[in-house]
Amino acid sequence: MEIVLFEPQQERLQRFMETLSVEYTLKAVADIRQFSEEISASRAAVFIFDYDALKKNKRHLQHIETLILNSPAYFVIVSTRPSGKLKGLQKNHAVVFVPPEISCHQLLTVIDILTGQVYAQVKKSLSEQEFLVKSDRMKDVLRKIKMVKDKDLLVLFTGETGTGKTALAKVLHEMSTRRNEPFVHLNCAAIPEGLLEAELFGYVHGAFTGAETDRMGKFKAAGNGTIFLDEIG
Repeated sequence: MEIVLFEPQQERLQRFMETLSVEYTLKAVADIRQFSEEISASRAAVFIFDYDALKKNKRHLQHIETLILNSPAYFVIVSTRPSGKLKGLQKNHAVVFVPPEISCHQLLTVIDILTGQVYAQVKKSLSEQEFLVKSDRMKDVLRKIKMVKDKDLLVLFTGETGTGKTALAKVLHEMSTRRNEPFVHLNCAAIPEGLLEAELFGYVHGAFTGAETDRMGKFKAAGNGTIFLDEIG
């Protein structure tokens, strides 16, 4: 699941990237105009941006407010004091305000809650058989998913970034008999070299520098469900 992040403060951006990229596919943009284009064209589930940085440019801010009104995505807005039209959006749209001093792990919790809501919407659509495709190639992909959905197999999805591999992995999970078991997503490209094994199999306190607590591995967390290893190449 992709997150687009606009944060001009490099130190805060780096901290957010290091924490969030472990579980999500992140795209950072440094330009307001590019951020607006991402909202218009991207299929990202969540957008994070620094509202205080945007206040300096009222024209772009008004444009982004309009885009939020018409976007199905969730927005996490970092701000010292939200006001005006954006504050009103919080009541009727998927907008969450967080303070600039929010910790990386607190932000991760907010994102997990929001993406859980996105996931719930995907499950609802699938349960109501609303998942529709138009192209013959996608129909063929779904046909193959139905062939393997209840088999104990390794399934490989290939394609460029942003083509929907994560969405298809979730479709496979939801169509299978494992649908009520966990779906665990791990972005392997975001794991530092030498720590992938620890993420997959877990570790105990003191196993290496920085291991301050015991941590369950992704394989164990998935249990009898599905684990999706993203960006394995």
